[in-house]
Amino acid sequence: MTDEHVSDGFRERLQQQVDALGQSEVARRMSCSAATIHQLRTGRYPSDTARWERIFDATFTEGPVDCPVLGEISREACALHRSRPFAATNPVRVRLYHACKVCPNNPEVQTNE
Repeated sequence: MTDEHVSDGFRERLQQQVDALGQSEVARRMSCSAATIHQLRTGRYPSDTARWERIFDATFTEGPVDCPVLGEISREACALHRSRPFAATNPVRVRLYHACKVCPNNPEVQTNE
């Protein structure tokens, strides 16, 4: 069974990262198993791959992102804010918590593709 949902461009970019870093390191950075990376690379992933492509792009694409709360921030800062639990310590932190849950920069957000 092959996955028609894996674009060749994604497969090529994924393979380039595996060649540079190794399959285990790519998997670690994307918070998945090496088996998942292998299935994505070979087009045998058993489900829709759009989520993994968003996670890959968020993990390996350079440059800033446009945060709906803070404006232009680094990808690292975006990931940090996204990972923080809710805390009503200040209004900006509350706004970030709610915005991150639906933000297009969040690879966990489902989009209509």
